[in-house]
Amino acid sequence: MKKLLILLISMMLLCSCGEKKTKASSPKLSAGQADSLKRRLSWVNYHKYCGEQNLNAAENFKLFQGTIVTWTGEFSLTTTPLNEGGEVKPEIKVTLPGGSGVISDLTMRSRKEHMKIAEKLKRGDKVLFKGKIMYRGEGLGDHVLILDKFKYLPPKAPKKIVR
Repeated sequence: MKKLLILLISMMLLCSCGEKKTKASSPKLSAGQADSLKRRLSWVNYHKYCGEQNLNAAENFKLFQGTIVTWTGEFSLTTTPLNEGGEVKPEIKVTLPGGSGVISDLTMRSRKEHMKIAEKLKRGDKVLFKGKIMYRGEGLGDHVLILDKFKYLPPKAPKKIVR
């Protein structure tokens, strides 16, 4: 009975240790790798190296901070939080493919002209944006980008089949 109990407890511990965060699945970037990735940094690569599942994310992010990226995602919502000085800074929140955020994966700090576009969007609308990566998201916090360009991508019309 004792052996069975020990075996059962060890199996439970083994199964519970199957979390995504492991050293083997946490690649660390070298400066050379980061420089080559920066030229056309995709969300997939950024999330691989700087996402919450990577144990080396903080060190990797230092190599990507300030990089200008162009990505597509799905509009989630807009917010207008107050900063410490009492100034309103509008934000646009977006979900990205493969992201792990509940409401959004990326918060974009924007200007008023971007908000005019965002106010017309519905949740799930496709958007194209360009901006500078500023902060890495942790826990429930989103990754933060300073938005430069923002564009709505209308859905593609299905091709008509001619017979």
